[in-house]
Amino acid sequence: MKGVCWSTTTSTPTISNSNTNNGTGIASFSSSLSNLTANTTYYVRAYATNSAGTSYGNEINFTTMPTIGQS
Repeated sequence: MKGVCWSTTTSTPTISNSNTNNGTGIASFSSSLSNLTANTTYYVRAYATNSAGTSYGNEINFTTMPTIGQS
């Protein structure tokens, strides 16, 4: 299994946090995150799981835009 995992509370998200499932295999993939909260910082990293365990990619973070009228 492979995908991305994300969190708003920890800078090292794991598959125990929110995650996508983008299938299996070694091919590249893309993920879409939806229903994100406005004006919130998200910590995201890719993961891959096989019979040996789960490995994680480098973490990135981003902050979503505020909603109209929010500063």
